[in-house]
Amino acid sequence: MVSIMPLSLIAFLVGQGGAQEPAVAAKPAPSFETAPVVAESRRIALTPTLDGVIGEEEWDALSTEKDIATYWQWEPGKMHVAAQVPVGTDLLLSLDLGANGWLIGRDNMEFRLHVADGKVITTARLLDGTVVTGPQWIELPGFTVSSIGSVKSDGNTQIIEATITDPGSGLLALNDGKTLSIRADALDALAATSPAYLPRILAPVTVGYFRSAGLPNGLTFRPEGASRSVVPGQSLALRMTFEGKGEVGVTRLDLRGEGPARSVTNLVEVPFPTFDRKGRCFVDYTTNVSPEATLGYRLLRGTLQTKDGVPGATQTSFRIGWLVDADLVREDLKPADMDRSQKMSFYLRSNSGKSMAGTVKVSLPEPLRVINDSIRGFEIGRSRGGSRQVFEFYIPRGTKGTFPVTFDLNVNKTTMTQVGYITIP
Repeated sequence: MVSIMPLSLIAFLVGQGGAQEPAVAAKPAPSFETAPVVAESRRIALTPTLDGVIGEEEWDALSTEKDIATYWQWEPGKMHVAAQVPVGTDLLLSLDLGANGWLIGRDNMEFRLHVADGKVITTARLLDGTVVTGPQWIELPGFTVSSIGSVKSDGNTQIIEATITDPGSGLLALNDGKTLSIRADALDALAATSPAYLPRILAPVTVGYFRSAGLPNGLTFRPEGASRSVVPGQSLALRMTFEGKGEVGVTRLDLRGEGPARSVTNLVEVPFPTFDRKGRCFVDYTTNVSPEATLGYRLLRGTLQTKDGVPGATQTSFRIGWLVDADLVREDLKPADMDRSQKMSFYLRSNSGKSMAGTVKVSLPEPLRVINDSIRGFEIGRSRGGSRQVFEFYIPRGTKGTFPVTFDLNVNKTTMTQVGYITIP
């Protein structure tokens, strides 16, 4: 079940009617004094399916403790989080986006995933540690609008899954190579929120498009084409590059898609090549992607067979995408005490090796309104090219909030709908 709910719907009310029951005391928040242990410090770009099920090779484990398991992965502008926890438990995710310490600066964020009436509600806060009078929480209701989730329960345990998308704030700026700090905690659904001054110990992680584990000493891995996009029904090429010296003991390399990509891409098995004079060797991976492939970031897994029988592993992110992506350019919007118009740009970017032509319709919810042509034609004549577009919209005075920007595209007789977000704080 997928749900997007406004922050105004969230209420923890005890008792109703004339004769009210005694209030239930809020339980304390968890202690943040113990350093979390993460399963892998390099976090990979990977898109899950939000269905309340932890599928095989679908999620990247973050931590496990007793009867609680958490998962976390990313892609540009958004992150995906999941947890297997007892019923009646929330998931609390803490991020230090500067990796410079909790309570330092204005880059600490908290996300709380709460289950109500079978739906996942995500709330967010920013911790401002720059205030002279002491740290302060700043509520971020836009993340409730831009986040979606699902939950499934067997009565005792529940699996919570969510995708948290930046609502146009620019706060969730995740990109290749960025280091941040993270922790995930389970807490009682009735637990009080933590005061701003309370310190937290987090673990550093780095986000990226590839990683490796268990490689023989002296062998390093770096792919060419990581994060490359491909359209269902077309082909993808990636190059696996290894560097080493002397005898590393690798005899074979097997390459296959993980999870949803396993059945829609090629399996390649080759003898491990010899190094050239510069200590490099290459394995080229080419695959046709099934027209039935689902969209999102996927993983290509490499398994290195060695003479000592201990295999090594590599993972490379690639993306199965739309024919054309509509990418909204963020603007720093401010509320005003008068009606006004605002221009915004977006880019149409082709993921195909073929030319693209079609139309795009831009829509905004009330009280905003597009005031120029909302439907326009476009052409992208070169392989994986792009086209910059501009639209103008009306903002009534005093308007605040987070609003979806809907792009309805008709490209080469294929229709698709994509959504971006703008926030007027």
